[in-house]
Amino acid sequence: MRALTYNLLAGQDDDVARLREATLLLRAAKPDVLVLNEGALLALDEGVRLRELEAALGMHGTLGLARSGYHVALFVRGEPAQHVEVVAGELSHVALVARLRVGRHELQVVGAHLYPFSAEKRLREVELLLTRLDVSLPTLLLGDLNAISPRDVATARPESWVERYRARHLDASGVVDVRALAALERSGLIDVHASHHGETMPTRPTARYATGDRPSQRLDYIFASADLARTATHCAPFEHSSAETASDHRPLYADFAWP
Repeated sequence: MRALTYNLLAGQDDDVARLREATLLLRAAKPDVLVLNEGALLALDEGVRLRELEAALGMHGTLGLARSGYHVALFVRGEPAQHVEVVAGELSHVALVARLRVGRHELQVVGAHLYPFSAEKRLREVELLLTRLDVSLPTLLLGDLNAISPRDVATARPESWVERYRARHLDASGVVDVRALAALERSGLIDVHASHHGETMPTRPTARYATGDRPSQRLDYIFASADLARTATHCAPFEHSSAETASDHRPLYADFAWP
């Protein structure tokens, strides 16, 4: 089983052209579970592009609408999701909590896009999502979590960040605030990429958008319950000719020898 998360970057003049690039990338990646962040285009014209993407990928798609316009989409291969809860009103953007049937097994999937501008608010959003989980089920939680991992503090270099990024990620004492992802780890979820690499790889910005004052950061994550994480065989940014141009984020995927 392959899971993949990708932030499409919404609100640019070339959104339609870049979605075509992203579609080629996603067809090459062949995910079984896919979460897309910033899916504004997928809601336009009564969801015509959502249906086009379903057809191009051979997957079933569900779109969670966010008041911010930064919608989250979940695509699954095989059977459609049995149940999808859209968690929107209490979040800045939106999250989807779904149950899938994979062969004879049930899988819980959370696709999320967390608040970028406040570590305190990200922590509250994580705490809310954790209340929605059935801890007895194999679980994936993936998306643009806009947070720094406890695993990445040593290489974060916040002294080089401009003030707007310091405001997003540092606490009042100037220390990198890792509480949101630490809460996920305390719940028993495993950071799959970090568990497979001594040194993690950033997911933003890509080469096309590596201008100005953007620091190189890992903001996109795949977390898995311990039973599922034990079956993970690989996790890394997906390499493709469009991976450095179709968005300001790199797609992140993980392969699992499951079920």
